Amino acid sequence: MNLRKELGPLRPQQCKALNHAWTQALRDRFPLNAMLSIRPENRPPLEHAKLVDQSWNRLAVWSRRHTPNKTFHAILVRETKGGEHFHVLMHVSGKANLTRLRYALAQWFPNGEAHVTRAHHGIGFTPSGKIRSALGYITKERTPQAAWPKWQYRPGRPVLGKRYRISANLRVKPI
Repeated sequence: MNLRKELGPLRPQQCKALNHAWTQALRDRFPLNAMLSIRPENRPPLEHAKLVDQSWNRLAVWSRRHTPNKTFHAILVRETKGGEHFHVLMHVSGKANLTRLRYALAQWFPNGEAHVTRAHHGIGFTPSGKIRSALGYITKERTPQAAWPKWQYRPGRPVLGKRYRISANLRVKPI
């Protein structure tokens, strides 16, 4: 497990990597169409880092068991504003599998700490003119240099462990 502390908001290269994974999943015909928000109860930083690793591994195993070609397409971003929690955008095929994922999360997090919604690659605008998308929501803690036009900025606190993750099949591939 990675126990270094990452400080501050997401940097431009991190946002570019997440954006690349977001668009690559759509090109590969595995859109990241399920958004999980997991807000665990107050835990010490080391225990929280272990929970993030355990959740990532559980989601990978679940995805490989419930997708037609046994793959795991997902990105994870940890937030520090308003209590440390994390979001996962992952590919889930069909309504039945989304129901199965909700059931699995209810077993893994019996206190109602996990919430699943449908995500899509559409981009909308708020009444105030800000861009609204699933990727924009999970990357809201970023530097002004990493922010795209009119997206909001939220300062962050230190995070124990990796700030974000991308599944291996969505990372930038060498030429």
